[in-house]
Amino acid sequence: MNGQDLDVQPGDIFACWGTDWISRGISLETSLTSFPLAPPGLRWSPSHVALATRWQNSYNVWAESTSFCDHKCLSAEKAVVGAQIHLPATRIEDYLEMGGAVYQYRLTAIDELDFEETKKLQKVIKQQLGSKKKNAINYDTAGAIFSGLRILPWLPISRNNMDSLFCSELIAAVLQRLCRLNRSNPAAYNPGVLMRQLVRQGTYTLFRKFEVA
Repeated sequence: MNGQDLDVQPGDIFACWGTDWISRGISLETSLTSFPLAPPGLRWSPSHVALATRWQNSYNVWAESTSFCDHKCLSAEKAVVGAQIHLPATRIEDYLEMGGAVYQYRLTAIDELDFEETKKLQKVIKQQLGSKKKNAINYDTAGAIFSGLRILPWLPISRNNMDSLFCSELIAAVLQRLCRLNRSNPAAYNPGVLMRQLVRQGTYTLFRKFEVA
């Protein structure tokens, strides 16, 4: 895949479906309470989500919080666990090579980011990233594991901690700061719940699908 051919804008969300047993488990756990009333394409929940942002004012990157990526983070210049950035084409290929899929969602016209909001998005993501001199925001494994449970709001892990984030928690926190998602506890959003709410309320719409032919 040629990364230059990708149409990526700051604020785009990549909903990902992995094929390993952990990814399938996350999708199953977070689909049980929504099927069959979810928007088309989201009845089977994604196992992971990532967010596009501008990097160094020159190109768009894939920002995520994960513990399942062996590529070097473009900011830290090494493989990390937690918040990290990569070229979108690189991560899309990862999912396609394992037989998975990636759906690219874009902000609807009325919700498009303006110049100042794009700069704010870049700043907020940069604050979470590691570098040669500092560590990245950690990945919240416990939060990810229990994110699909109905009892989540009453669990200790539901208390949002910006020092440790799982994938959808990071994106929910960022979108709340950009006023694209109502203020609530970001830890309450698993990938499926986040995407279904954003599509239902008209903030995002499906832009493109990347699937194995």
